[in-house]
Amino acid sequence: MGNQVEGVPDRPAVDAPPAFGHWYRTQRELRGVAAEYVAERTKLAPERISDIECGARRLPANGTGRLTARALAQAIGADGDEAVRVLVESGEPVVAVARLSLRRIAAVAARLALALALVAAVWMLGAWVVGLRGPDEPPRIVHRPDYVQRALESAP
Repeated sequence: MGNQVEGVPDRPAVDAPPAFGHWYRTQRELRGVAAEYVAERTKLAPERISDIECGARRLPANGTGRLTARALAQAIGADGDEAVRVLVESGEPVVAVARLSLRRIAAVAARLALALALVAAVWMLGAWVVGLRGPDEPPRIVHRPDYVQRALESAP
């Protein structure tokens, strides 16, 4: 009791809403459903489900997180709407998704710049090749022997 300040309660005055992972694990265990069964039904790895339940990996409160929460709830027979409500109320972060989209935009911009540089290089090479023959000189015509015509003329 040496760390407690006089007049301050042991626990917070307002109970924080439970995190989605804790709520989900409680619901799954109450229903007696194994995590492997949930993994088969949702096509998520059992390690990922375990990470969600223990809080090591949190679902964002965006559309993807809501769909995942709904699928996890339906896999154990719980209400999908309640799962989404718990996810939203627990205040899971959305920041990680925004960083991913900025990385994707940068990667697409880099690929686009590379493609434009290649197109410009090919165009410049073509201009250089055309410039070798002179501006007024017509393109050279290569005459190839017509093997079909020769075969028809020599046929008896």
